[in-house]
Amino acid sequence: MGKSLRNKKKVAARTAKRTDSFYAVHHAARLQRLSSKLTTEGELVKPDVKEDEMKVDDEETVEGDKQVKAEDVKREDADMEGEPKKISTSGPRLNRREEWRMSKGLSIRPESKGMNRQGTTKARRKSGRSARRR
Repeated sequence: MGKSLRNKKKVAARTAKRTDSFYAVHHAARLQRLSSKLTTEGELVKPDVKEDEMKVDDEETVEGDKQVKAEDVKREDADMEGEPKKISTSGPRLNRREEWRMSKGLSIRPESKGMNRQGTTKARRKSGRSARRR
């Protein structure tokens, strides 16, 4: 008999990878709706730009300090339209406490400072003599 998943992160990762589920379709529709809303708001807020500034050479466009050929820009756009990247589900899955510690630059698991009965540092498992022997 199959085992169910209880871990929320594993369940969320699996649902994120499913593209044909109801949730993925609903999420894509929501994303599209929000995107179109933001683009229309962005067009309303944009200040008027002079026509001289809007003219761009066919061969080259200026982005910041770099000069980039229009062909390179088209290639980058074509690469973005290609196959979507796979979502990686491998790697460490940390709990919230460990993620917080990592974001603050601390070690994921703090060093143990306790002592056991023999006077050595307390280990995580099997640290010393068991409490009861028979």
